[in-house]
Amino acid sequence: MTLINKMKQLLNLLTFNTYCRQSIFLMVQMCYNKKRNKKQEVRFIYEEKRA
Repeated sequence: MTLINKMKQLLNLLTFNTYCRQSIFLMVQMCYNKKRNKKQEVRFIYEEKRA
């Protein structure tokens, strides 16, 4: 295996890893936002009942 091929493989691995990390981060963020929105909805309904 030549050095250039090795570098290419490394680069591919790196880009793949960053892509995976980004997608995982996005999924976590979406889940977190959904939970937060649910809490806000509950609070909104609770305050509407109190008013």
